[in-house]
Amino acid sequence: MPEPSETTCPACGGFAFLPSSGRSGYVCARCGKEIPARSHFARPGDPVPHRTPLRVGMKAQLAGRTYFLVAIVAYRQTVRNTDTGTDENYFWQTFVLLTSDGEERYLEFEAGKWLLAEPTEPAGPESVRQALKAYEGMPIPVFGRMGTVRDCGTCEVTDIEGALPWPVRVGQSFYFADVAMGGDAYGFELKEDTGEAEWYRCRSLDDREVLTWFGLDDLLRKEIAQASRARAQRNFGWYVIGMAFFAFAGFFLMPNTGTIIAQGTTGGVRVPEEGLRFGPFALKETVRPSRFRLSAGVPNNRSTWAQGVIETPEGKPLFGLDGEFWAESGYDDGYWSESVTAAQQEYHLDKPRQVFVRVFTDPEGPNGTELPPGSPEIAVFFSIEEGVACPSHLLWFGFPALGIGLIALAMASVTAQKKVWES
Repeated sequence: MPEPSETTCPACGGFAFLPSSGRSGYVCARCGKEIPARSHFARPGDPVPHRTPLRVGMKAQLAGRTYFLVAIVAYRQTVRNTDTGTDENYFWQTFVLLTSDGEERYLEFEAGKWLLAEPTEPAGPESVRQALKAYEGMPIPVFGRMGTVRDCGTCEVTDIEGALPWPVRVGQSFYFADVAMGGDAYGFELKEDTGEAEWYRCRSLDDREVLTWFGLDDLLRKEIAQASRARAQRNFGWYVIGMAFFAFAGFFLMPNTGTIIAQGTTGGVRVPEEGLRFGPFALKETVRPSRFRLSAGVPNNRSTWAQGVIETPEGKPLFGLDGEFWAESGYDDGYWSESVTAAQQEYHLDKPRQVFVRVFTDPEGPNGTELPPGSPEIAVFFSIEEGVACPSHLLWFGFPALGIGLIALAMASVTAQKKVWES
């Protein structure tokens, strides 16, 4: 608590000063006496850049006591990036809260997060000595316990708005160290020009707590609605992601086969231009998917294009499937081989039908050359399965659902981090 001095109200000894209605001076928060601006007061009418809805002169209710927001102090920390050789600046604001009898609280806002600091008893000379040579991650004794330094450095006052009952000036430098001990947090601050050292007990706050303290009911309602919207987006995202993983599980764990009701092969014969026709085959399944599959017995360093068409007895195509099938091998650092010899596709039949299968091929010689006369033909195989238990359409559902779920979670994160006073 500040000591009474010339910085208190001359009428009642109060510590908290608020801007007067005319913005030409200040009034005592306790007795209302007009106080002329003093040398360490900020000039009325020159506010710091406001990043929150809090303004000098507001009242806050903390633990049953009334605190006045008497000043806003803006800080800057400049850190040298050793990797890039450039300076990086970090900014934050501290809201100075005082009761009329001088009890202090400091509300800090940095990078969208709130921290409440309460002055506490000194931690002892050894803790001060350790704090002055601290580095990030360093263990340090504080109040008889070991903590860890999570941040430290030197900062500078860049702006002041309001009236403090003790001198603070723009350009003044402070050394600070933030210490974490389990669930507790402490802050150390040293005024480099005067050598005054202070310790603070700190705790994190959320937007809702701060808005409640200052009675900002409209913003509080918006914050509650925004949190509800973010929760709904998050729940929807996880629900859709869960459905996507169920689809993936169904694809990989359920039997991926049906009943083969038609199959055939071109054997070793040359396929004419109009194709080879097989059938008829009776297709009956109309509820569950069916699968049409092509494969080829491709010799090494050969390839063939093949197409299979399921058609009506009149020759009208119903479903088709084609692919380039090939096999290659060789030696680099060692032996290698690669091949693509099969393709498949699921389909739904609208009604039971009698169908035929027509197969076309276009074989090639080694390395894509024209096939020499008399060369052995490449056999192409086909099959039709009905009642496929786990078709690929589950993947067609799963991947988009996964994407939609991730987008919903990203939207929930953006919604939750957005400040209601910025909208």
